[in-house]
Amino acid sequence: MISQPSSGGIAVLVLEFVASWCGLCAMIAPQMDLMAEEFCGGGGGGDVRFVRADVEDCPESAKEFGVEVLPSILVLSGGGDVVYSSIGQQLKGVREAILRTRAETKEEETKEQEEEKATLSRRKEEEYETKSMRMRKISSALEAVVTDSGIRPTER
Repeated sequence: MISQPSSGGIAVLVLEFVASWCGLCAMIAPQMDLMAEEFCGGGGGGDVRFVRADVEDCPESAKEFGVEVLPSILVLSGGGDVVYSSIGQQLKGVREAILRTRAETKEEETKEQEEEKATLSRRKEEEYETKSMRMRKISSALEAVVTDSGIRPTER
């Protein structure tokens, strides 16, 4: 199993379904290891996770993802949607799918952060308006009390 811990949320999950008896799986394993190192190791950002699963050890997962041919590589978005699948040696598409999905996820996160900032800003404005309105009411009430009592404010 190839797996690197992530520091934050996972933007991309790469599932590599293999079997110990599969010669082609053994052939692409070094390339997948290099790709995992590229995206997960040494400053890769921690938002991509690679998992190698032997279909004999986890047949339920293979069945869940409809794996019929080995090796099968699936690229999933952080939300769990399969955004790309590949069988055999077609690894170029895997790298492109990772990059595309990572960029889309970061774009979505940026939009969410901007929306959160805008919501917070609106809340602060509303709080300020509410406090300002309270202060005006208190000021008016004090002014009325002073006027009704005939007390003259001291001037300084």
